Amino acid sequence: MIRQVLRRAGCTEFSDTEGGFVVDHGQDEEQLRVVCTIGHGTAVQRELRRYRQALTQAGLQVGRHSKDRNTLLVSMPDTTA
Repeated sequence: MIRQVLRRAGCTEFSDTEGGFVVDHGQDEEQLRVVCTIGHGTAVQRELRRYRQALTQAGLQVGRHSKDRNTLLVSMPDTTA
């Protein structure tokens, strides 16, 4: 789902020929990591803002990774409340 949301928002997925986003499992099964691989500095931060906006509009919960500035932590919203 995360990959589809980001692609629909016009974000590029990482490949052999270009940088972009990578989605992989976080430290627990409830969270996934979205890593920006396009470079460093302001370009990465701008791209992460795009990711965050698209993902939150899709109803996902998005937080920052505490040790990696190029990574967002994504989880499904808590619907038990």
